[in-house]
Order: sequence, then C-alpha cells, then structure tokens
Amino acid sequence: MTAGKVVDGTAPPITPRSVAWTVFRRADKQDASDQQRIAEVCQRHPVVAEAVQLTQAFASLVRERRGDQLDGWLEQASASAAAPFRNFAASLRRDYAAVRAGVTLVWSSGQVEGQVNRLKLIKRTMFGRAKLDLLRQRVLYTGA
Repeated sequence: MTAGKVVDGTAPPITPRSVAWTVFRRADKQDASDQQRIAEVCQRHPVVAEAVQLTQAFASLVRERRGDQLDGWLEQASASAAAPFRNFAASLRRDYAAVRAGVTLVWSSGQVEGQVNRLKLIKRTMFGRAKLDLLRQRVLYTGA
C-alpha cells in the first residue's frame, strides 16, 4: 500500500507521518489527494496550518537557496504558536552565520562527510582485528 494513496477504494487513515511526508514533498509532485489531505488537516487544526506554511516556506528557502529570506522566516517561526518552531528558530540563530551560508552558498561538505563516513565504517569493521598499519593500508591502497 502506498502512503497517502487510495487502494481498493478506501483511503488510508490520516496519520502524522503521512501528513509530514506529504508536506515535505514538493508542490509539483503532490497530486489532488495529497493537497486535499493537507487542506483537511489544516482546516481542523489552525496550529497545524501554521506549521505546514512554515515547513513549506523553509523547505523552499533551502531548496532554492534563498538566504535573503532567512531573516523573515526566522521572525515568523519565532512568533509561531508551535513551540517546536520557536525552538528550531532559536537553534538556527545560535549559529546564524553557518545557517545563512548553508542556505545561500552552493558549496557543500558532502564529499568530505562521505569520506569520513567511509573511514569510520572501515574502522568499525576492523575493530579488534588488526593494528593501525593494516587499517592504513586498507584505507589508502584499496579504496574500499
């Protein structure tokens, strides 16, 4: 069964997880039933409507690298009725320069993070089996 889709003529129940995945999905990838689900939940719960709006605005800000709109989003999130958004905005303000750079610049640390993850995986698989010289050979020469 596909989350959020009608199967055998019955729609699956609306769950927090299904709503969250629907909200995070890009607007151009949502179908009419997805939009109807979001509208239905937002109509029942005004706080959820505000959360959906803030979530979609932040996702758009990050995807489209619109760092100039970060300050406005932080103000909206800080004034939100939902405590998780106020807390999230406060945590983003603590490292504002890095967050601003992350949503503005095209540079990414993905390659570095991938290599660190690879090294840690090799280290964990070899734990207790060999000394540093074998680990060094495996990392440098095999590319595993």
